[in-house]
Amino acid sequence: MVAVVVAPGCGGGEEPLSKADYRAEILAVMEDTAEPTELYTELVVESRSREDCASGVATLEEQVDTLVERVAELRPPARVDAIHDDFVESARKSVDRIGDVREDVAAGAVSCGDELNRELYGMRSTREAERAIAGLERRGYFVFGE
Repeated sequence: MVAVVVAPGCGGGEEPLSKADYRAEILAVMEDTAEPTELYTELVVESRSREDCASGVATLEEQVDTLVERVAELRPPARVDAIHDDFVESARKSVDRIGDVREDVAAGAVSCGDELNRELYGMRSTREAERAIAGLERRGYFVFGE
């Protein structure tokens, strides 16, 4: 499964968020991951026509990108700024990979179901984003709950 990962970025000239506010913003984004997670599951479980599959992957790409950019707009506390930036960079690579796979689906090289799951599950960029999340949690910024 592709982890719907969201990480924060730096806002220009704004004061960093407090730890509590940053955590609350990240949790708000996490609450909105249900729809792309459900779509991903449908795409890798159900058989679909090439056009329907490509359309679904395009929607997934858009949904994940929106979440990532919401995080990127956050101004994290200085203590976790570098980790936040690492997360955003990795998460954006994952969005780019989803786009590459969408093109492969549209070209007929990949189909929904097991093939799509193999292409999207366990992406290196997702693992990198998960490491950034672990770094946040080691500093007390619990993304998935305490």
